Amino acid sequence: MSVKFESQMTQKSMYDFLLYHTYTHVMGIIAVVFGLINVTIGIHELVINNGNGTTFIVFGLLFLFGMPVMLWFSAGTNVRRISMFQNPVNYELNAEGITVSQGEKSQLSPWSSIIRVMSTRQGIFLYQGKNRAIVLQRGELGEQEMAVIEIISTHVDPLKVKIRR
Repeated sequence: MSVKFESQMTQKSMYDFLLYHTYTHVMGIIAVVFGLINVTIGIHELVINNGNGTTFIVFGLLFLFGMPVMLWFSAGTNVRRISMFQNPVNYELNAEGITVSQGEKSQLSPWSSIIRVMSTRQGIFLYQGKNRAIVLQRGELGEQEMAVIEIISTHVDPLKVKIRR
């Protein structure tokens, strides 16, 4: 069984991946915890101690909302600057692995190179390393989405696959 489709990376898809990647790793979690602690201390200072907790609240809100804003701009910059994202990319998933091709260039990634598969509502991420992934946009898979999920689930260790529908 083989599934072929074409995909064009968008800022929204890149942002979805960056959000997922950031907030499921240690630094993203620390930023959220630090932001919540600062907001809590700020509210405590304002309400209970009648002090000036605004600085804590401002820093807390920067940690909570600043990172997603920065990731949005970073996603846009990546999509504009990385030459691979300028044109549509062709994907073929089969028993051998995932073939990614664009123009004259083609690369086969065997299923054994996939260390983890995760998903969000908008994308399926096939990690090939700690910071390297193939991003499949669910919106562009259309009717082939179930076939893609089936191929991935068949060829990647089930303990590595966490795809939500």
